[in-house]
Amino acid sequence: MSNQATIELSHKVAKTENFVESSVDGEAILMHLDEGNFSSLKSTGLRIWAMMEEPKTVSEICDKLLEEFDVDRPECEQQTLAFLAGLRDRGLIEVR
Repeated sequence: MSNQATIELSHKVAKTENFVESSVDGEAILMHLDEGNFSSLKSTGLRIWAMMEEPKTVSEICDKLLEEFDVDRPECEQQTLAFLAGLRDRGLIEVR
């Protein structure tokens, strides 16, 4: 568990430059360059990852997900914040 500050809906998130990415069968495989850790993204996680080519607020990401997926706002926000915290903890995104 991370001791970093909580991510909030108003925070901007963006990909770091400390990873390499490869696509395999509709899945993104990410490797953190400094740590050598691997992560795999598919489905909704892959969609969120794609949205972060440019910095976006978490709220903007949730707005787009609500347009694309059948989910209610509280659940979307909770799951998105948890997913982004995991990416941050693995050094794959930065939070502003």
